[in-house]
Amino acid sequence: MPAVVPVGPHFRTHHDDLLPAFARHRFRGVTQGVICREIAIGDDFQAREQHGTEEDRYDQGPGDRSAGLLHIPPRFPGANTSTRPGMTQSRSYRGRGLMQSAPNLLSHESVQHEQTEEKRMRGSVCKLFGLGLLALATACGMESIAWEGTDDNIDRTFEVSPGGQLRVDSDLGSIEVRTAAANRVDVRIVRSANTRDAARAAELLKDVDIQMDQSGNTVTVRAKVPNSGWWNRNRNVRLEFQITVPTQFNVDLSTSGGRITVTDLEGKASSRTSGGGLHFGHIRGPVFGRTSGGGIELLSCTGQADVETSGGGIEIGDVDGDVLASTSGGPIKIERARGRVKAETSGGGIHVEEVHGSLDASTSGGGITATISEQPQGDCHLETSGGSVDVRLADNIGVELDARTSGGRVRTDFPINNPAEVEKDKLRMPLNGGGPMLVLRTSGGGIEVSRMKGR
Repeated sequence: MPAVVPVGPHFRTHHDDLLPAFARHRFRGVTQGVICREIAIGDDFQAREQHGTEEDRYDQGPGDRSAGLLHIPPRFPGANTSTRPGMTQSRSYRGRGLMQSAPNLLSHESVQHEQTEEKRMRGSVCKLFGLGLLALATACGMESIAWEGTDDNIDRTFEVSPGGQLRVDSDLGSIEVRTAAANRVDVRIVRSANTRDAARAAELLKDVDIQMDQSGNTVTVRAKVPNSGWWNRNRNVRLEFQITVPTQFNVDLSTSGGRITVTDLEGKASSRTSGGGLHFGHIRGPVFGRTSGGGIELLSCTGQADVETSGGGIEIGDVDGDVLASTSGGPIKIERARGRVKAETSGGGIHVEEVHGSLDASTSGGGITATISEQPQGDCHLETSGGSVDVRLADNIGVELDARTSGGRVRTDFPINNPAEVEKDKLRMPLNGGGPMLVLRTSGGGIEVSRMKGR
């Protein structure tokens, strides 16, 4: 009694080793195209159609393919038991027996038709997926356009003295802090409900718990939306914090649903958001920034700049102190840093125009370019697996150069005293008598160490 197993796109049985590779491949194509309903392999190796004729076989859809059955005898007649069953079959069986018994079954046109159908189905799926994304984007855009907001502003003023602190902690909304030559904190909270119905708007805004208080020289603003997910909050209620503080003030800002902007300020600026970008103006003090959903921009600061994002690039201007910059989703650009620089990214290149202290830069998503204009106070390490490394040094910089690449060449325009120190993909030698280590590594491009131009 022959073994009976279902035939599908990827059938497997304990008799798989009895079926030659050629036949297995052809049967898989046949069953996907639903050319036949039953295949019987016996002593004469014949194949037949049980349902449908040659003319109407293409009318059967993919949903019928599971009805096909593959009949395989327990053993091919005359098989050598000392080897794998089926492996002793002659070339005439593998090449001609099956083809001659079912010429229409395994025709080139059938296979070509199957491939065309599969491509058509894949194209349809891609189109449907694209239309779904378009519909979602359109819905979001229409929601923004169709926002019928009912605004309800809250205004408060607090008398303070220079050197105080503003704290904002909100579940949603953007925050903008500006400075003015006045000893007070002006808070405006713009609340907007997505309805023109006054009663419904009052009900929506009532869910937003806003508290403002002052303790000494510290002003605290809180906004909470209990028992509501981010999606519903964003659809039904919007908040905007517009706050003015004295020029000499410190800010500690946090939101889960918007962008944070801090303009020129003399004090410490700390900002955290999980739903937008961060922008810092000219800050005379240290800067701390964290975001999961956007880029970070800092024009300048006189203290340490510690910024991190997992959703965008980082752009930093002039920093008097150390720079700690990290991102998983974009490039890093630093114009000038007078202290240590540590920059890490896995989603773009790193560009440091001028660094006076030590430099530690690593990326797996782009190249690294850096200019070292003053004698570094510590070792410098630049490494990438996704691009080249280009370092420019002032003429009087003394370092111990150690450059190596597995994806290109190492070049320098500094004089080489010992040619034996130079190889195609590596270079180790002292520059200007040596000094701290300058380690350069890449596996995705070349390395170039050159002199600064126009300085």
